[in-house]
Amino acid sequence: MAFLSLVPSEYSSGPSVRRGGITKAGNPHAGRLLAEAAWAYQGVPRTGRQMLYRQAALPKTICDIAWKAQLRLTSRFRKLVVRGKAKPKVARPSPVS
Repeated sequence: MAFLSLVPSEYSSGPSVRRGGITKAGNPHAGRLLAEAAWAYQGVPRTGRQMLYRQAALPKTICDIAWKAQLRLTSRFRKLVVRGKAKPKVARPSPVS
């Protein structure tokens, strides 16, 4: 989990355990790709023109597995939102004063 930048911060002392947000530890590129993948599954599942070009040389079974995974992840995202889980927030730079 640390390799993917998914390490929660922790402030513990004795019997009290307090966990915070995700730290910046780990591989920043892997963490960025993971975040971008999560953002990609918010929309409608579809295969774009570039994806069709990339999949042209692949066997049909592999393309079917990829499509099934895309459907599964988009439906999982929708179910989480319906249950009240927060959608990802847009990271915006703070205004300069």
